[in-house]
Amino acid sequence: MINFKSGRFRGIPLISLCLLWTFISFTPTYHLPPFSLEIAQWTIPLVKYSFLFPIFFLAGAIAFQKRKVEFQFWDAVIGAYFLISFLSLWGSELPGKGFAKATYHVMTALGVFFLAQRAFHDFRQVRIFIEFSVGIATIVAIYGIYEFLTNSNPIFGDFYVNYNRYYNGPDRASSSLGNPVVLGTYLVICLPFAMGQIREPGKSKWVHRRRGFSLGILCLALVFTQTRGAWFAAMLIFFSYWKIGKDPYKGKNWLEWVLVCVLIFLFLQPFFNLSVDIWNIHWVKRILLERIENIAILDQAKVYRFEQYKIVFSILKENPLLGLGFGQYTSLLGEYKTSSLPDIGVRTTDNMYLMILAETGTAGISAFLVFFGGIFKHIWENSPEKISGNWPAICQAFLFGFLAHMLFWDGLNHPNIRIGFWIMMGVVVFVMKNGKSQVAESQFLLRCEAKG
Repeated sequence: MINFKSGRFRGIPLISLCLLWTFISFTPTYHLPPFSLEIAQWTIPLVKYSFLFPIFFLAGAIAFQKRKVEFQFWDAVIGAYFLISFLSLWGSELPGKGFAKATYHVMTALGVFFLAQRAFHDFRQVRIFIEFSVGIATIVAIYGIYEFLTNSNPIFGDFYVNYNRYYNGPDRASSSLGNPVVLGTYLVICLPFAMGQIREPGKSKWVHRRRGFSLGILCLALVFTQTRGAWFAAMLIFFSYWKIGKDPYKGKNWLEWVLVCVLIFLFLQPFFNLSVDIWNIHWVKRILLERIENIAILDQAKVYRFEQYKIVFSILKENPLLGLGFGQYTSLLGEYKTSSLPDIGVRTTDNMYLMILAETGTAGISAFLVFFGGIFKHIWENSPEKISGNWPAICQAFLFGFLAHMLFWDGLNHPNIRIGFWIMMGVVVFVMKNGKSQVAESQFLLRCEAKG
């Protein structure tokens, strides 16, 4: 009989988590007609719900390991938020649809968060997962850079053009995720962990160079997404990491690798039929200056956002405690929209906090904010003696960056982003709960590295 508690099978949950990360990195999840099931008035997107299979596999791997399961404060608070989500359906207009959506979100958010905390046996496995996830993100970023520079998407392009209504061509990097905003948010999730890797002990200088190269690639791809919310989040990540980190950028030469990555792609023109003249300053102006200048212009997208904000507050006046009901906003928007709301094909608030406020009211947003407030409080109270190295800086930068980006997009409604975020939240909580044991382990690794 196989003993899944033995050392030989101890890494099965970690492998399962790596498979889940790979799945979300290479699977576009917008509504794709060839992979949808029509039942009466219901449309079931099969690609979207395929995420449940690797999650069930991860749950099975942890169950076979018979790992100790303890409910923590974090589990209770975020669980309370989802309980409120179900309660908000009481008296809603579409309770069946809301219940199905709330159940799916529980599995792909609370379930992933709960499982990710328990997928690791020790900090060595955490480091392995971070190396793996940043490596996968680097591959996704390289493909996005190639897509932008060559104005082609040879793997996914035809598929997106035919079936993805949100795909506007490769003028902005979208890579395997099919949307530049999704790619930008995905890179924001990975960026602080790529930065933190550089300060981790490595066996050779080539390990540090590879890590620096990955960070440079992620930054370059982030620029090519032309996603302003992601740019703002990245700047906040760098600032936050610098403020709390211990010599966060000293001696690792990460900046030179950012510049090296830029130079590599500047000299690709002789080998690729690039769609942009990289020696022409106008394409740089189009990417950077025009996107930044448009912030000050009251364009259609901003009018849309402002009108959505008005709708949210009118909903809150009618349903202050529990809102419209979880998963109801996009379906019931027509009852609240006015003639001044432009039709740009989007039916969400482009602000995660207002989306939560509209659908679950003040009760839901309170539980959501208490959860992250508790996480921040724990990070600030833990000195480097309790959580070694730059882990406090990594955790804080990750949370600051992502939560700031959610001011400009309701990313947690997107399966790839939701699952990826809650996986990394599991990593953050595991690090905080096991900080003391990490101190001794990190000091040992640093001594080994010093000895050569």
